[in-house]
Amino acid sequence: MAVMLDDTADSNDERGRAIVQTLAVVVESMVHASDRMPLGYYHKTKFEAFRAPGISVRDYLVRIHKYASCSPALKLKINATFVK
Repeated sequence: MAVMLDDTADSNDERGRAIVQTLAVVVESMVHASDRMPLGYYHKTKFEAFRAPGISVRDYLVRIHKYASCSPALKLKINATFVK
């Protein structure tokens, strides 16, 4: 029985890492597309940074995956909200 629980935990961790990798690619492509827009193209809001943070999108998502103890589905929802 303990082996079965370990297999499930490993499977969830692998699924979580796959979600993180996929979302990192999506978010990074959105960032690159945004970077190509001319300055002043759209009005900046108070939620936008003036400079890039010191952590990559991928590393940030990996950190969320590592320390947030929730299901892969919830992590996907959190990250999808983050993208908006």
